[in-house]
Parts: sequence; C-alpha cells; structure tokens
Amino acid sequence: MLWRTGSPTVWGAETLSLTRADGKRQMSVAMNLVRWNTLDSGGKSQCHPIDDALKALYRQAL
Repeated sequence: MLWRTGSPTVWGAETLSLTRADGKRQMSVAMNLVRWNTLDSGGKSQCHPIDDALKALYRQAL
C-alpha cells in the first residue's frame, strides 16, 4: 500500500491520523522520512519493506 495524498506536502515529512469506524480506537503517526519508494524502469513505484511495516502497524493499532 502506497500512501499518496494528491495534495501538496512537505518534502520528507508526513503525518496521518486514523479513527476506527466505531470510534473506539484512534492512532496518529508522524514520519520524518517519506517517499522511500524507488521507481522501476517504467516509472512505477516499487514496494519497500517500510510499506509492509506500516500496514502491520495500522492493522494492530486499529
């Protein structure tokens, strides 16, 4: 899963806050390193181990 907001961002920093649909759990994450993905020869973003770690964090936290 690659997080792209489509809106202007500060290069290298990102925050994200999520609330579970039932409102019982919330989480916020701040990262000072983003855009870690590299591009393949066709210009497509490649998955990085950080992407999998973030998915696991979101699943566990929410």
